[in-house]
Amino acid sequence: MSLFVCLPTVSEKGNRLLESLRGLPAGVSVEAFETREGLIRRLRQPKDDSSIAILFDPKREDLEEMDRASQFFANVPLLLVLADQDAETIALALRLLPTFITYIDSDLSQLLSVVSKLLQSGLEARKS
Repeated sequence: MSLFVCLPTVSEKGNRLLESLRGLPAGVSVEAFETREGLIRRLRQPKDDSSIAILFDPKREDLEEMDRASQFFANVPLLLVLADQDAETIALALRLLPTFITYIDSDLSQLLSVVSKLLQSGLEARKS
């Protein structure tokens, strides 16, 4: 199982998220990217059937570029952590068909719970 995390903006909360994700069970590979280009490049490569992508604190340009590259993560659950609830930001985010949206000022435990549930679903799917 692979977890792709894009942190285009350096922040304490982003670093805490990354540390929390690195504590996931063995068998979960966490790959961090500093740019959307890096994430898109990785999504173009072969990946697990049960991959998950997290885009943390993207700028509008990041969301627009991800929309243009959406074919590369069509079967990958996308979790977004947005900086604001501006109508334009939300509209761009929704075009990506995310599995989950939360905000920078929200508790990270919600995001981590969603990641855990998606990983659990992936593990169960592999067993069957």
